[in-house]
Amino acid sequence: MSLPVSEYTDLNISQKWFEGMISRTESSLISEEHSHASRLKMKAVSSSPRERESESSFSGGSRMQAGYLGRSSANRSLELEAEEMLMGDYIVKRKIILSGAARYDHPHLTLRKDGRKVEDVAVYTITICNDGNAALAPIFLHDIFPPGASFINSTLRPNRMDGNSSNWTILHLAIGDCLKIGINLDVESCQSDIINRAAAVGSYSGGSVAARNISVLEANPLGSWPGPGIGSIACQANNISCPCSALQSTNQSDFLDPMQIEMQMDGEDGKDGYCALSARALEEDISSRRC
Repeated sequence: MSLPVSEYTDLNISQKWFEGMISRTESSLISEEHSHASRLKMKAVSSSPRERESESSFSGGSRMQAGYLGRSSANRSLELEAEEMLMGDYIVKRKIILSGAARYDHPHLTLRKDGRKVEDVAVYTITICNDGNAALAPIFLHDIFPPGASFINSTLRPNRMDGNSSNWTILHLAIGDCLKIGINLDVESCQSDIINRAAAVGSYSGGSVAARNISVLEANPLGSWPGPGIGSIACQANNISCPCSALQSTNQSDFLDPMQIEMQMDGEDGKDGYCALSARALEEDISSRRC
């Protein structure tokens, strides 16, 4: 910086480098900063608020803080706090991942879709959980509407809309993280049971995993009961979620094609808790469920 003091005097000041980036959620913190650095070369990638990979070469000071506060499935508190301070000439590489507990010792994706009918509107909540041991990025979600239903709105804007389906691209889902998407459908024109299908494929460094869900809102499972102010009772069958592993290839499109899911699933033999998308047991189980 150059600061003129008088007509014949200039004040030249060389300041030190100050740089920092903070990622914070309700349960996690990653903070990395450099100060009083006469030399600094910095590169950092933050895939999510709970992940950071950085490399820096500097002469000065550096401070790193990481913290996590959560609970396990056994209702035990999970706390982590780390801090590192450096002063001098350093070349530092860091990779920080703060994640929840993984239910599986391999990459895994769970998909649920819960719904209820409010007059002529089906109100759904799609829940995607990464309960495996690897971060997933990206995740392609495809939701197929019941015949006769039409899209009203959703809490997350779809990347692509068709006449009877919608598609979302989720950039990243860390280990233990869950994402919920609310969606409303106009089902006035649906004549029978309201059957909704959803499927998702998530990619990781070694390949991809997939899951699908079939949810049914039964039109009239117990018959019409003309109670006071109620014309009929609609009962929702339990949602069935079937997580399946996919082929070791990454989907490069910006939306999920149902044909791609069938191709990815057809090779599975149903072992280790997995099942193919064409599993007839699911269809038969749903048709037999009644409240």
